Amino acid sequence: MTEATRLVVEQPYDGAVIEELPYATWSEADAMLARASATFKDRDSWLAAYQRIEILQRLASLMRERTEKFAILIAREGGKPLTDARIEAERAVNGVELAAEGIAGLHGQEIPMDLTKAGAARLAFTRKEPIGPVVAVSAFNHPLNLIVHQVAPAIATGCPVIIKPADTTPLSCLKFVELVHAAGLPEAWCQICVCDIPTAERLVTDPRVAFFQLHRLVAGWLVSAFQTRTGDPLRSRTWRRGTGYRLRRCRFGEDDPLARQGQLLPCRPGLCFGAADLRRQSN
Repeated sequence: MTEATRLVVEQPYDGAVIEELPYATWSEADAMLARASATFKDRDSWLAAYQRIEILQRLASLMRERTEKFAILIAREGGKPLTDARIEAERAVNGVELAAEGIAGLHGQEIPMDLTKAGAARLAFTRKEPIGPVVAVSAFNHPLNLIVHQVAPAIATGCPVIIKPADTTPLSCLKFVELVHAAGLPEAWCQICVCDIPTAERLVTDPRVAFFQLHRLVAGWLVSAFQTRTGDPLRSRTWRRGTGYRLRRCRFGEDDPLARQGQLLPCRPGLCFGAADLRRQSN
């Protein structure tokens, strides 16, 4: 591989080359961000709930027709036993189906205003709207299913998404995104960025990104923001030492003593709505 220009995907079993992919440059990643941001700002281009449901349903159907092909690809690029790869491929289809079903529950609520005299005869309600462009960085150990966990909720909630797959297992992601587009999702709503680490860092910390999804290799890792000396625990957007973010190993849901002291804000999984944003990312 020529450093920072091409990625060689190898079969773990014997090191055989499966495919070579070009690395995206920062200018190309920047163009993806610009495209995602412009797409989100154009409200006329937003997809209605029924359209998102239809796209996800078609995607699930296309994936189910290709589960064996996906399983073989997962096994080849990830070194996973074929039996486990088949389970992952089936789970990925289920994940897309569940995302389609979940769209019906993405709604707001009416707020009772007549609980006080001043609010009588008044109406108030909330509605949920997509938060904006999503960047998803995935891991190698479930090269298809983890991508589904990140992309399907973004589609369901109406957020443009840019995916950065793991360098060792990007091919399942590429095939999945091809099917996403074949199912009817416009390309601007789902883009893939195979890039090196410096480019990925600039991608995830760009201010145009509204929500950042990270999948760690070890179940139970949380990304937490800690109180900076400036007094703003959510100020920084990068994980470099001293800038406001760090990785902490702790069991999922563990009662972290630092969190009790207000020094840490443990992350929780969530969809791309409301308070879930770049600074409170999903697991």
